Amino acid sequence: MTVRIANLSKTGLIIYNDGREDLVLNVSFMLQSVEAKPEGDGQKPPAATEGAAKDSQGQPGAGTENMSSKPGASKPKGAEIKEFAWIVPVPSLPLGYAQLDNRCFHELDDLLPVYRLVKSGGGPGGFGGGQGDQGSGRPERSLLAYPPHVTGDYTILPLRVVGPEGVQELKGWLARNGFGPLNEGSLAYYAAHGWTFLAIKANVHGWTAGQAQSLAPLRISFATNRLVFPMKMASGEVNATLFVLTSAELPNPAKALSSFSFRLDGAKPVTRKSLDGTALSRLWQQSALGDRAGAVLYRYTTSPQFLSDGVEPSKFATEVIFP
Repeated sequence: MTVRIANLSKTGLIIYNDGREDLVLNVSFMLQSVEAKPEGDGQKPPAATEGAAKDSQGQPGAGTENMSSKPGASKPKGAEIKEFAWIVPVPSLPLGYAQLDNRCFHELDDLLPVYRLVKSGGGPGGFGGGQGDQGSGRPERSLLAYPPHVTGDYTILPLRVVGPEGVQELKGWLARNGFGPLNEGSLAYYAAHGWTFLAIKANVHGWTAGQAQSLAPLRISFATNRLVFPMKMASGEVNATLFVLTSAELPNPAKALSSFSFRLDGAKPVTRKSLDGTALSRLWQQSALGDRAGAVLYRYTTSPQFLSDGVEPSKFATEVIFP
């Protein structure tokens, strides 16, 4: 039996200032059991997205990237999931990580509910420029693994690839280390642009198929001169909400993500002082905003409030990058 992801919903927060982005991810989904089919039965495997999980017997289970179990293996329905793993691509080697308080996104909802739009004019702009490999020189090896980092329930291992050989080595490494097959086109896209792949595993407790689940918010900090929201690795439909907190107004925010089927639901100025005593206040102080007194908050969604249709990120021509 394979366990796979359904009803994937992705909520993100981008905090940006002076060439640094703090990306906070909060992923929710439903785990579904899928009985293994004999080879040659004409059935197609479930669609893959961007991660995997293992059950209580150590067998591949599910994630934002489906993983099939070994041929002929079977597991009882409701097998407990012990480990969840997925890949997050970022444009440069991260500066740091942190597991965050779950209240952050509830507080963002209170600050900027959907359909409460505040007019925000064109700002100074200036988020343009190149992005990708921030290092100097070309690595001699085609697959580079950096030291792992542990924060909360997460273990994160950064990986870099060089050329087609590196892509093949990465695919082999992921298969040997409990990750499912990645979207080929997206993998090639990230490799060609010099992005870093973060192989992330989360220890989970008491997860079983048939239940809705949500991962603890994870903050990833990295250098970039353009705001990015990694989505292109996913396959199938995804519903997403993205909050953006920047030190300066975005130029033409209503059209910034229209080519990715995101719409602007709201915008408003916020101050650090107004958030005193909240989880967001602590995050603000630890982020790229640091001691800045004020910022502008935006809210984007991928679909109208009362419709369930999502977007298919694997079909995007590029990653979700602000102009």
